Amino acid sequence: MGVWWPEAPRNTSFPASPTALLTIRTVFVRESTQGPSGNTRGSRRLGPYVALVVGLLILIAIAAAVWTEYLWFGSMELSGVWVKRWGSSIILGAGGALFAFAVVGGNLMVANRISWRFAIPRFDDDEL
Repeated sequence: MGVWWPEAPRNTSFPASPTALLTIRTVFVRESTQGPSGNTRGSRRLGPYVALVVGLLILIAIAAAVWTEYLWFGSMELSGVWVKRWGSSIILGAGGALFAFAVVGGNLMVANRISWRFAIPRFDDDEL
C-alpha cells in the first residue's frame, strides 16, 4: 500500500505551513506501513521463533548423525573406539579453547599495562 495524499480543500490553501505538511505526511506514512491489525512489529516478532526452529532442526540433525555413528561402531563391536575418539576430541577442543583464552587474555593484560604510554594528551580549552 503506497503513500497517498489527501485532496486539498477548495476554499483554503493546502498545506497551511511546512510543519503541517510534515505532520500530515508522517501520519499517512505511518498508517500506510501498518499491517491489517495496526501492528508494525509483526514480522520482527516472528524472527526469533524462526531462528529457534532452524536451530532445533540443526541440533536434531547433528544428534541423529552422532547417534547413527555410535550405533554403527557398536554394531562392529568397536564402541570403545568411538568413546575414545569423541573423548579425545572434546579434551583437545577444551584445551585449545583454554590456550586461546590464555593467549588473548595475556595480550589484553599487556596492552592495558602499556596503553598509558601511548595515550594522546587531552587539554582543556583554556590550556590551549
